[in-house]
Amino acid sequence: MFGRDVFIAHRVNEAEHDRRQRDGLGVLLSSDHLELLMSLPVGWPVPVSSLSHRDQRTLRQLPRGTVRIAAGAAERLAVRPARIDLAVVPATRWRAGLERAGRFAPFTARMMWLRRTPSDVDTMVHESRRFGVGVMVGPSERAEVLVPPAPFVQRRFTAAGWLFTEQVYQRLR
Repeated sequence: MFGRDVFIAHRVNEAEHDRRQRDGLGVLLSSDHLELLMSLPVGWPVPVSSLSHRDQRTLRQLPRGTVRIAAGAAERLAVRPARIDLAVVPATRWRAGLERAGRFAPFTARMMWLRRTPSDVDTMVHESRRFGVGVMVGPSERAEVLVPPAPFVQRRFTAAGWLFTEQVYQRLR
């Protein structure tokens, strides 16, 4: 993700995954499609005539299985296929790890994973706490959490956040 190796802790939405499998729907990677879907309530028919001409055009382009259109109304079916709980970014230097982990701030809790404890560990702990990035140090079988990641608080629901989830889901498939 973002051009780097990263470990993603996630939970697949099994009901949505099964529905997508049944309907032949894969991943949704168009921001325009996701923007329109976010404007439609899940499970509630919306008159197509109430949508803008642009949205009506986008509606016709949506992949099968994203919406159900009946009696002149569109009902959103698609939801996020997974929940992303944590991004763990391996790093050799903590400042670079802090910067790389920061890229995931709009989407999930973050942690950097260092193989060795740096000599300026106190500064690293202070900075990682300041930015809410957790720190794990050591080899995978004995890694120790020095700083737990700050809990992720979703402040806004955006197409970019949904797209991130779809990109993770694409790698899971």
